[in-house]
Amino acid sequence: MKKILSVIVMALCLGSSKTVCAATSNVPNITVRYFIVTAPTSPSNSLCLQNVMNFLDKGNVTGLIPTDYNSNPVALYQPHILRVSDFIYTPVNYPLHDATNGPTGPFAFQNGGRIGWSCDWKNRTPFLASDIYFGCDSDEPAHSLYYVGNIATNTFNGLPLAFSSTLRGELWDADGKPIAWYYNGESVANHPVNRVICLIREGYYAADTNQVVLDLNYFKGHHPMKACVQFYMNNGQSGGLCMDSRPWFGLTGVTNKIGVYTLECQRQLGLTYTIQGVPENMNPPQLWNNLYSGVGDSFSFVGPYYPNGFFRAFEGTVIIPP
Repeated sequence: MKKILSVIVMALCLGSSKTVCAATSNVPNITVRYFIVTAPTSPSNSLCLQNVMNFLDKGNVTGLIPTDYNSNPVALYQPHILRVSDFIYTPVNYPLHDATNGPTGPFAFQNGGRIGWSCDWKNRTPFLASDIYFGCDSDEPAHSLYYVGNIATNTFNGLPLAFSSTLRGELWDADGKPIAWYYNGESVANHPVNRVICLIREGYYAADTNQVVLDLNYFKGHHPMKACVQFYMNNGQSGGLCMDSRPWFGLTGVTNKIGVYTLECQRQLGLTYTIQGVPENMNPPQLWNNLYSGVGDSFSFVGPYYPNGFFRAFEGTVIIPP
């Protein structure tokens, strides 16, 4: 696993999955999101990153950006959980998809994926992109997803970065309307901005099958795991997000009071899941009903939509206590 060290001190925002932390003084508008993007060695990496950045640039509007990740490696991919098979990546001579060697079809020449933490930072008071720092961490003892730095500095060689396809800047007039856009090599130091969009990438690197297996087993041994990111300035302004490895089960569509319920969970770890439900609210308390067992990721079923119902997913067989 790749681990990047730094002496920069950070204070992570530890909250629930997909929680955006409130900013402090001066109230900038800060939005932090979680994506899965392709490996730097994948032939489609540039297009994948461009799709994510365009989605953010347009205010989280999909438009013509592809969204079917099951058939397109550059599609916009925003899972609800921290899933280890999503963020193992490999060198160009070792094709990988979903932590499996030798993928076929549209994923035949891919090299796995990485976590993409995005930040869209806006403020009516101009600032420099180099004023923003980031800190990533995970809560297991080895802190395998620990990664810190400045968004305008190359973490590999410590050299300043210019505005680019994955570090965009925007300057506004007095009415808050954009009057200049920076994304094509412009200097960060000479261009105060009112908006910055950046994308930080990290993951587990594996050079061969043995290392892939070690990464999977490491994650499984520390599951459940939480990973967090925080973007911040030295004046105390900050925004962050946490993702959890526990299963997510929820409503993904409703038509004529019929709901579609889908499970997101770990893959490639040999885990199965049990789904329970309560058709209406929990007051007065009701027993959870076992609906399905032995299911895996992307399991879905269609059933009545209960506005006040509850569902939950567990690893393995669930035994309801007395």
